[in-house]
Amino acid sequence: MADQLDSLQKKCQATLDSLESELHDAQSYHKALQEAEKWLLQMSFPVMAQHSLQVLNKQQTQEQLDKYKGILAEVKQYQSTLDDVKAKGRGLVNRYKKDAPQLEQQVQSQLDNIQESYDALLTGANQVLARLESALQKFISYETMLEVCDKLLEELEPKISALSEDTPKTAEASKIKLETCKGMLTQLTEARTQFQEAIQGCIEAVSSVSRPSSPEVATVFSVPEQEDSIKIRLQDNIEQLEAIAAQLEVQLRGFEEAGRKRAAIEDWITEKQSTVTQMGSAKFPPQTLALQAQLRQLEDIKHEVSEKLTAVDALELKSGTPGASEAALRDRLHQLEVQVSQVAGTRATQLETLEEYNTLAGQVDVRLNAVESSLDSTQRPTVGDAKQRLQTLNVLLDEVN
Repeated sequence: MADQLDSLQKKCQATLDSLESELHDAQSYHKALQEAEKWLLQMSFPVMAQHSLQVLNKQQTQEQLDKYKGILAEVKQYQSTLDDVKAKGRGLVNRYKKDAPQLEQQVQSQLDNIQESYDALLTGANQVLARLESALQKFISYETMLEVCDKLLEELEPKISALSEDTPKTAEASKIKLETCKGMLTQLTEARTQFQEAIQGCIEAVSSVSRPSSPEVATVFSVPEQEDSIKIRLQDNIEQLEAIAAQLEVQLRGFEEAGRKRAAIEDWITEKQSTVTQMGSAKFPPQTLALQAQLRQLEDIKHEVSEKLTAVDALELKSGTPGASEAALRDRLHQLEVQVSQVAGTRATQLETLEEYNTLAGQVDVRLNAVESSLDSTQRPTVGDAKQRLQTLNVLLDEVN
């Protein structure tokens, strides 16, 4: 009986120990589950607290980012704690799978809920961190653009000042200056666009990481004095370059038009020199009308030379300074004028000689007709006797000789 009692006592103790172990495991699971739920609730406050903050600059964003990196690391590490809770829950399910099959569904539901809550918390923390990182990058881009624009202005402002003082004297110089001007204008306009995008990025950054507040986030976002200064300098220099470019385009069109006019005068001189040279070297045309036509043509050329000289003077006056091109044109026009005068003088002399010849020939023709008429008369018997006709014939013969 003593042995039987001792055996029963051991069985009871074993049963009691088993029950105590089961109770401990159950309590440990429920306690771990409650602590996990409590931790998730407590951690949701710092994670969501960011939505109630007003983050307005790079420094505040960096502080919040450093803080949230720590929070995110803590949240990620807590997965191992949840894994322990799940292990305890699965242990209970396995222990009572035969005796209480409904327990598996209950525990699994608890574990799923706690995991979903954790996943939501982790997702929220990651989203907050991503917004902070994006906001920080936008603030960094903004500060970088401030520095880039400031350096660009420091580099270009002296060049723009020099550009406005320099006046090109040729079309080629105007083209080079215009290209330089447009190059700087492109640099500044692109910088202005990028700077405006960086400013807008800051406003968006503030909106994305700050609590929804009053009317305009832009009014809350304080604008550094350097930003205002750069905005003004960019706009002023862009407007100055636009004005210089417009003026250069007008000057270039003027140079190009003047170049076309010079080329036209050059071509005209070459053409007329050829005409006058051919006229001067051609054989003497023994017709009065032909000589008169040539003299009229030469007179027209001489008149046009005068007009071209006036055009050259106008080109020189428009350029503002005496130019080698105008001087060369003027010399060629004067040479053409001399050549025209020489050929015209020769043709005038030839015309005068031809007119004298024609006059004399006419006079001779008239006299010959008169002699012929007189000769006819002497041959008629009615006109005096033979002796008288002979005297008349001798007189006519003397005149003809």
